[in-house]
Amino acid sequence: SNCWAVGHGPSSGLIEQWNGSAWAQVASPSPAKESFATLNGVACATVTNCWAVGYYENANGTAYLPYGDHWNGQAWSETALPNPAQDTRKVALIHAVSCPAANLCFAAGSADRESNGTIYDATLIERWDGSTWQVVPNPAVPGTNITSVQGLSCASASNCWATGTWLLYREDPVRGGALGYHWDGHQWTGVRITDVSALKSGDPYSVSCPAVAMCMAVGTQPDPREEGLDYPETDLWNGSSW
Repeated sequence: SNCWAVGHGPSSGLIEQWNGSAWAQVASPSPAKESFATLNGVACATVTNCWAVGYYENANGTAYLPYGDHWNGQAWSETALPNPAQDTRKVALIHAVSCPAANLCFAAGSADRESNGTIYDATLIERWDGSTWQVVPNPAVPGTNITSVQGLSCASASNCWATGTWLLYREDPVRGGALGYHWDGHQWTGVRITDVSALKSGDPYSVSCPAVAMCMAVGTQPDPREEGLDYPETDLWNGSSW
């Protein structure tokens, strides 16, 4: 009889609550001096401990910054999340969150990274330890130079998967595919789930892990029969491989 849904309104984050019979909008605190804000994911460790995460554009349009709203059982309160982006616009986008315990949440997305004067998207993973959010060292994935995470799910405090996409530029043809990061309770490691032409690479937008040996990631895959069209893609984790 208690569920939460998040998104965005005309200019600010949106939070709605299900009370067992109907959905109702509740007060959603957004960062001060923002021109646009969105909440992209929500997760609850208990009925009195939830996190909603997303990002906002500052008032003068010079930065995209991550933020979160926390539910304490009575009200939502806003807090800033760390921003490790290296470009001048400070672009860091949070897309997903999972909370396997009250003192353990992960939030994930992407942040701009500079390499040899070029700005790339790089995976961003942040961790809540019960008192503060901190950036987790970005796990490198061999054979990629652009990565981003859209989905995140934890089966337990020592078993989580984040899914997204990777690209390898400066190759002909450009290659890409679906990407996964695994948390084993100590560190994150990254793997390429698929490896195809970038024009055929999939985009897994969401993942759910009801058990340690079972996860399902869903998204889209370009339709090879007609350019510009997509069709659904599903990737399954069986405990040993995707």
